[in-house]
Amino acid sequence: MKLRATLVGLPRRPGSMRGVGFSCAASVRMPAPLLFQNTLRFSSSSSTSSSTSHSTTNPRTNPSKPPPRPAPYYSFFPRTLPSGPPPSGPFTISPRLLRQEYLTLQQRLHPDLLHSHHYVSSHPHPPHPRPPASPLPHPELTSSTLSKAYSTLLDPLLRAEYILHTQSPHPHHRDIEAAPSIDSPQLLSEVLELREAIEEAAGNIDLINKMLEENQIRCQNEEEYVGKLLEEGRWEEAWEGLGRWRYWRSMDGRLKQLEEDTMVAR
Repeated sequence: MKLRATLVGLPRRPGSMRGVGFSCAASVRMPAPLLFQNTLRFSSSSSTSSSTSHSTTNPRTNPSKPPPRPAPYYSFFPRTLPSGPPPSGPFTISPRLLRQEYLTLQQRLHPDLLHSHHYVSSHPHPPHPRPPASPLPHPELTSSTLSKAYSTLLDPLLRAEYILHTQSPHPHHRDIEAAPSIDSPQLLSEVLELREAIEEAAGNIDLINKMLEENQIRCQNEEEYVGKLLEEGRWEEAWEGLGRWRYWRSMDGRLKQLEEDTMVAR
């Protein structure tokens, strides 16, 4: 402090600013505890505002942002299914055309081919240039997702379940995995008769084959009926038809298993 007084009291030359800044600093100097409190208050408010702005602008921490919806299976096959699912497009699908497009896409999704296309695109003058491939239906398409879409659309029953689950206005009040309910007395009578006939047909291969043909006709009729309802947008009736169709499909599986067991026992 003694040195500070000496410096402040030095004589000044006219026009010189030496010593002025020193005396001003001494006049506005605040106590150390108060300066420390103000510094803490400023740093805490700055960190709070920055964290608040980060939490509101960061999409990962924003719970109100809905997750992205997966791409519809129909869009993976634009050549075979250009009109999309019912009711805008038909329910019937050509298995041959669907398989051709599926195999073409799987070849392009093969890791070796993807690496080759990446090499060609990253080198302006590759040693063996190839014609540019057409873009994929979706950039995020993977081989496993494509296989799942293909198996779902190839099976008429799985296709109908997928359409109802993705296109009907209120799909969440229906449980696709639940057992179909039998509300019609006529359908209940047919179900009981078929169950009794399956039990009595054990060991009789001719009778089993006849029952298989009859049940496959039932499945075919339900497929045509539900497909027409889907194309017309009659969702509630299509849900009911789907329940009956699923039941006849399960009976078809039981009859085929009975046929296999009978052939093994011979």
